Amino acid sequence: MKRTLILLLMVPLFLGSCHIDKDYDLKSKNIDYEINAGQQIVVPIGSFPTIKIKDLLSKPAEEYFDFSDEEYCTFVPDGEALTDFYFGQIEIAGLAFIHLEKAHIPNIRFFMDVKSTLPFEFDVTCNVIDTLGMPVEGVSPIIEAHVYGGSEENPSYSSATLNILSSKELRGVAFDGIRFDLTVKKMPSETVSVKRGCGLAIKNVRLQLPDGINFKIKKNKTSNEE
Repeated sequence: MKRTLILLLMVPLFLGSCHIDKDYDLKSKNIDYEINAGQQIVVPIGSFPTIKIKDLLSKPAEEYFDFSDEEYCTFVPDGEALTDFYFGQIEIAGLAFIHLEKAHIPNIRFFMDVKSTLPFEFDVTCNVIDTLGMPVEGVSPIIEAHVYGGSEENPSYSSATLNILSSKELRGVAFDGIRFDLTVKKMPSETVSVKRGCGLAIKNVRLQLPDGINFKIKKNKTSNEE
C-alpha cells in the first residue's frame, strides 16, 4: 500500500518535469497521413443459385424459344443464321457495401466460376450499375470470361475474372451491382431442346483489392502551427 502511494505521488512530479519539444509535438503540425490497407487479401463472397433459361433470356431471344412443353424448351431458328445473338443477362445486386467514404479504391477484382448446363457457348461483357440499373460513370469494368456449353448430366465450369477500375478523381466506388451480358457468336442452325431447369450459376465468388484501400487522414490545424 505504501509503495502504491509513493508511486502515485511521483507521477505528477515526473510529468511536470517532462518537456516536449514542439518539433516533436504532432499536435503542432498539419500532417497528411496516407494509409494503405488490405493489399492482396482475398475475401470469399459465396455462390449464387442457378438462373434458369427462361429467366436468362432477353426479350428478342424469347421469340426463338418454345416453352409449350412442361419439361423442355426448344430453340427454333426457323432457318435463320443467327450470329452475335444477344442471349440475355445475369445481374448481381446488393454490392453497395463496397462503397467506402473517404477512401479511394483504385482497383477491385472478382474471381468466380460459371457453371453452365446450357448447350451454348457465351461471350461475356459487363457493366457496373447503380440501384436504377444504370452504368456508373468513372468506373470501368474489364472481364475475362468465356462460358463453355454443358448439359444437366455434364455441366461445364468456366473461370472468370472481373477487374473494376475507378478513375483517380473518383473518391470511393459506389455501385449496387454488376450486369453480365451474354452473347452467342453463332447459334445452332437446327432445333435444340433444353430442360427447363437448366441454366447458369455463378459459383465461388471471391473479392480482392489488389492495390488495397488508400485512406487519407488529415490532422486539423492548430494555433501552434509554425
